[in-house]
Amino acid sequence: MKLEAICEAVCQRRVTVLLGDEIFPKFLDKIRYLYPGTLVGCSFSSLTAKQAARLVGDQVEFRDSFEYSRFKSTEGIICLEDVVMVQEVLRDPLLSRYGIIIVEGIEKRGMYTDILLSFLRKILSKRLDLKVGLLSSSQETADFITDAFSNFDSAVVDMRDIKVLRPQVFYLEKACRDYLTYCVDLTSKIHRTKSLDEGDILIFLPNDDMVKTLVSMLDTIVNLDILSCYSFNFGEYRAPRSTSRNCILVSSMTASQIIATRVGFVIDSMYIDSSSYDPFTAMHERSTMIISKDQAAYRASFSHRIVFRLCTETTYSALHQVPTPEIQREDINSLVLQLKALNINDILHFEFLSPPPSASLIRAMDLLHAIGAVDDIGSICQPRGNRLASFLPLNPIVSRLLLDSVEFGCSEEALTIAALVDSISKSSGLFVDIKSKSGQEKVTRTYKKFGAKESDFLFLVNLFRFYSDAKSKKSFCQETGTRMFTMRLAQSTRKVLHNTLSKIASQDGIELLSCQEDSEAFLKCVAKSFGLHLAKLSSDGKSYSTILENRMIAVHQSSIFSKFVGVPPSWIVVPLLKKSSPFISAVNPQWVIHSNPHLFSTSKSNNETDDTMFRRTYQPVKKKPREDSAVKCFLDSVEF
Repeated sequence: MKLEAICEAVCQRRVTVLLGDEIFPKFLDKIRYLYPGTLVGCSFSSLTAKQAARLVGDQVEFRDSFEYSRFKSTEGIICLEDVVMVQEVLRDPLLSRYGIIIVEGIEKRGMYTDILLSFLRKILSKRLDLKVGLLSSSQETADFITDAFSNFDSAVVDMRDIKVLRPQVFYLEKACRDYLTYCVDLTSKIHRTKSLDEGDILIFLPNDDMVKTLVSMLDTIVNLDILSCYSFNFGEYRAPRSTSRNCILVSSMTASQIIATRVGFVIDSMYIDSSSYDPFTAMHERSTMIISKDQAAYRASFSHRIVFRLCTETTYSALHQVPTPEIQREDINSLVLQLKALNINDILHFEFLSPPPSASLIRAMDLLHAIGAVDDIGSICQPRGNRLASFLPLNPIVSRLLLDSVEFGCSEEALTIAALVDSISKSSGLFVDIKSKSGQEKVTRTYKKFGAKESDFLFLVNLFRFYSDAKSKKSFCQETGTRMFTMRLAQSTRKVLHNTLSKIASQDGIELLSCQEDSEAFLKCVAKSFGLHLAKLSSDGKSYSTILENRMIAVHQSSIFSKFVGVPPSWIVVPLLKKSSPFISAVNPQWVIHSNPHLFSTSKSNNETDDTMFRRTYQPVKKKPREDSAVKCFLDSVEF
């Protein structure tokens, strides 16, 4: 199907679902020239906005999350990450600047992509001139979305090129236990028996640890150039030498972002590293699980010859067709805060594409109530709730740290912590290597130089200060063993957060300050902000038990408390509940009581020891009586 016909189809219907196997930069570029004077907003979930803008062409503006780029265009193309497009709705509920909205990657069912589609259904009912194009590589997802937009003249347009030869797919005869060894044997066989002209080898693995292990295992193969792409750390794809072949190793987080044009063979481990959240325990986990058929088809689309799936055909047939929507398996605290900031009070009856578990919604409302973002009936608090929402997509608890830091005079330190915690969660961690002997030695030297026995957060503050002052940041990262990408991302994130917090502080006539050497002020701020996750050392002397949730958490091997502190602290706080927490701060429990009286109170009988005993004092959010009229939404009250 010609590009002109596809563009006309998008602009003739109100909603068009474009079915294809890849991102369509040529299609976006064609829209720009066929419809001058129209501002096209493109939401991306699998690429950063900057990467997408480079693919589309020159003179394309972009805005990444935490990498704010001002734009005042009224025509052309603007590329935004899905979470940023959702933030656009906060500023302009009807997205009135845009004539066409393109949403990519809807088959991945990302949280913010799903909520953006829910908003677009509301906006389309108000704006008759708006055109929406939705890009999907999955037939099942395309049909599902078409049904969801059935009230707006929606249709599916197949953009797949039927002339393109599909690769051959091979399965295992019987299941293998050690798929890394199988990858090595299969790679070696392909390299020996297939000519170099037949293309490179692309291997999909679940996580970075597997990638690093396989890199060392493949080193013995002659004339094989190994390119390993860790989470968000991309090397430039280069053509192989005339006498060698490229072998590209990618982890789950880079699987949707790698761009390789000479791939002839794909080896798919059939596993993915995925995060999950249990609303009943409030625990975050990261685990390896088998992929869906749609995800397997996406991986196979990189090959133009042969795909090897490391599972039996029977196992493949039993897989789910599509992945579980992110909104149904992730922590939705930030999303609920965003909806509250949009004055959507009846969250339980909001028209989600795929509703999250009610337990997740209740847990999110409980947390927002505990940190003062919503009141007793679930309405957003003014101005605190809106101020917390201005830092999205930061976790609300981390946003609370920024607001509280103004009171304690340690805003500069809090900004560093917020930026690093967010950046580390989006990458493969702070350190490049913490498992090998040489890597552990480098980490040990770094902790000894910058560490503080009271808190991992003080270590991060010290480390970032020296990084910022370093003349050669690349040399600094090599010496300390830290990831340069993580540090760069934290630096750019911190600038944006600083601007936002400065505006908030100026409204109250307050300047942002640094506590300098007064570490106690900073630790008191941490105790207040993360006091919801206060934990006490358990009887085994190694793990901790949280006070409010009564959950056991261990110290992560990357924490300073795992190796470099002799006697473990009796009381700690953590920003998020995980089975193994990398960010820990020792605190005085009295600081938590004093700054969070709505969370805790002390009770001690004559028979009890001198240890402080806590009990939960705050109550869950009361259910607000529902009005007899239809559910009210912020868009329902906007006149077009």
